[in-house]
Amino acid sequence: MIWRNKSNWHAWESQQVARSRQENQERVNSLEERLQVLRNQLEEKQANTKSLQEELEKSQVALEGLEKELASFSEDPDQVIDYLREKYVALMQDEAERSNELTTIENQLEASAQLSQSKKEDFQKQVQIVRELQEKEQVTQEAYQGAQEHLKHLLETYQSEAKRFEEARQAYQEAQAKMFDLLDQSKEKQARINSLEAIQKNHSNFYAGVKSVLQEAARLGGIVGAVSEKLSFSPEYQTALEIALGASSQHIIVEDEGAATRAIEHLKKNRSGRATFLPLTTIKPRYLAGKNQELIEACPGFLGMASSLVDYDPSLESIFQNLLGVTAIFDTIEHAKAAARKVAYQVRIVTLDGTELRTGGSYAGGANRSNNSIFIKPELDRLHQELASLHKNLREVEGQVQEQQDQVTQSQEKLESLKGQGEGARLEEQRLQLAFEQAHQQLLDAQELLELIRTELDEGSDQELLKKRDHLQARLKEIEAEKEQVTAEIEEVKLNKDVVVEKIENLRAAIAKLQLQKNRVEESIDL
Repeated sequence: MIWRNKSNWHAWESQQVARSRQENQERVNSLEERLQVLRNQLEEKQANTKSLQEELEKSQVALEGLEKELASFSEDPDQVIDYLREKYVALMQDEAERSNELTTIENQLEASAQLSQSKKEDFQKQVQIVRELQEKEQVTQEAYQGAQEHLKHLLETYQSEAKRFEEARQAYQEAQAKMFDLLDQSKEKQARINSLEAIQKNHSNFYAGVKSVLQEAARLGGIVGAVSEKLSFSPEYQTALEIALGASSQHIIVEDEGAATRAIEHLKKNRSGRATFLPLTTIKPRYLAGKNQELIEACPGFLGMASSLVDYDPSLESIFQNLLGVTAIFDTIEHAKAAARKVAYQVRIVTLDGTELRTGGSYAGGANRSNNSIFIKPELDRLHQELASLHKNLREVEGQVQEQQDQVTQSQEKLESLKGQGEGARLEEQRLQLAFEQAHQQLLDAQELLELIRTELDEGSDQELLKKRDHLQARLKEIEAEKEQVTAEIEEVKLNKDVVVEKIENLRAAIAKLQLQKNRVEESIDL
């Protein structure tokens, strides 16, 4: 409620202020109108006063002339005739002076007309010059504004291109860093491959007997290779398969019994150690019993029989089915234990972490001290695949790097070009600015000269001379009339002596009339 009262109060106060402001404005407008009326009245009164003063001066001159004429007038007709003759001579002298002055003014008017014509021609020429300079100024101004717009466009283009250049440079650096990273990875994997291939070639990861046989395989004949060299698998199964194969990973696969016999004789002869041989002609595949196979496959966590998780040459199927065909691979120990109980511990089970549940119920597990693996081939296969993928990615990235580098180069060249264009445009803008300023100044100078000529024409107007000429011509007519009147008065005085008395009375009446007129004018001025 209080807030509403305050709001109403502020609204009322605002209305009062607005009303007061409006009233004040109306009062000011009224005063200004009154002031303008008074100014107009003052100007009118000043004009009337000036006119009255001029009239008063004329009346004073005329009064003085009449009083002087009356003072010199005599009742003697001869003296009057002499006075009129003197007046006639004075009129002739005044006529001569006025005629000479009129001649001079007419000569001045003629000379002024010639000069005025020349100035008018100069004025017209200057008008044309001003028009040309106005067109020139407009042309230079439009050119200057166009140069400004062009320079602005170049600047915006340069800024936009600079942004693209920075983005391209950053993308190039990122692609280059990615390429270097791929190169480093490729070098690392190639180094690991070289190392593993050297181990594979020298068989340095095998027992002495196995190593000796493998090194002499070509001479002995019938040597297929070590078990670990003839299979591959996914890296996630490596630990489980190492446990599943155990020492058999270093068994040597041979073509037949004869090859095994020759290899054994070689080991005996050279006292190079022992080795286990797997002739393809004698080793038979092994399989789980059908019931156990069904039970084990139905258990949670079952990943497959070990023989199904490795890749090998089909000709070696009997070997790997023999070694791995009865070993099941599970994901976790919990699932493995549950499956072992279902098959009454009649199936050998290995988990991904290497825990072994043997037939009969024994457990084996833990961790190896060494990370060295006998399985070189799977790692080599994986490394070769990874290296091939790296090389593919590297070629793609190299293409991106080259593309980004080309974009950076093109953008940089465009920036340099825009920079050069900008410098040229800046110089052109400055040149056009100077041309516009010069044209503008020339126009101002020409306009100033035009105004000067116009002023001279106005000041050189013949109005004053024409007024003087008209006044002199009117005065000469008045003198001619006065001369005729004086001549008539002389003749009249000669014929009638009473005219003198009448003349004196007329002069006195005229003086009285002028005096009365003078008094009225003075009273009007005082008002």
